[in-house]
Amino acid sequence: MIKCVPIEFDQPDMAELVGNNVMQFTHEYIISALKEVSDWIRIPLLTKTLPLCKDLNENGEKIMSRLSEWEVVCTQSLFK
Repeated sequence: MIKCVPIEFDQPDMAELVGNNVMQFTHEYIISALKEVSDWIRIPLLTKTLPLCKDLNENGEKIMSRLSEWEVVCTQSLFK
């Protein structure tokens, strides 16, 4: 769904829209989205979707393991 957005800049907004409408928006959705977007979109995507993640406390490490060091630094506060 996110990949269908023609302007990459708008992909994080689409991810947020999806996240707000999926009852059990879990880490798996975020990991899947990270695989589909360009590197420069990953931090904005995380910023918009991590607060919506229903299982972040239990599975945040699974998301973090797929991030670069810089992405972890930039999103660290969202994992708390």
